[in-house]
Amino acid sequence: MPRLSLLLALLPLFILALPSALAQEVFQWVDAEGRVIYGDRPPHDREVRSLEVQPGPTPEAAQAARERAEAAQRLADEIATERRQREAEAAAAAALRPPVPFLAEPPPEIHYHPRYVRPRWHPGWYRPPGPRPPGKYPRPPHIQPPPPQEVWPPGRAPEFTQPRRAPEFTQHLRNP
Repeated sequence: MPRLSLLLALLPLFILALPSALAQEVFQWVDAEGRVIYGDRPPHDREVRSLEVQPGPTPEAAQAARERAEAAQRLADEIATERRQREAEAAAAAALRPPVPFLAEPPPEIHYHPRYVRPRWHPGWYRPPGPRPPGKYPRPPHIQPPPPQEVWPPGRAPEFTQPRRAPEFTQHLRNP
């Protein structure tokens, strides 16, 4: 939009400068390298062709072009004023509206294989196990934590120790 308004503002200047540029005589010739050259002064050692130049606009046409450019500029100014007014109204309306609450995304759905999901009901002949009694439950021997290492000599930390990792267990499942 600013570029268009700038062009419309400069249009009368171009129209006024056009007759003086076109009033001169234009010549065309070919130089030694075969390039076609245009100029207002012909060289003396070349064959020159004079080109016909279209006459410039009349003063009435220039005045009409100026009036059209001014009308276009007024229209562009009116449109810009209306746009600014609409933007101000929209900003005022947005200020009156309560802010939209931020809604977090729902957690992703997790789909378990039906074999590993406990059923919600049981057949009449099956009785599910009850809750475990309170207290410390024995752990299988392969899950027992390793015994703590003694530091030698007692009371002194070792020079270098490697951090211990929990053992990794793999569960072998049968194919369904």
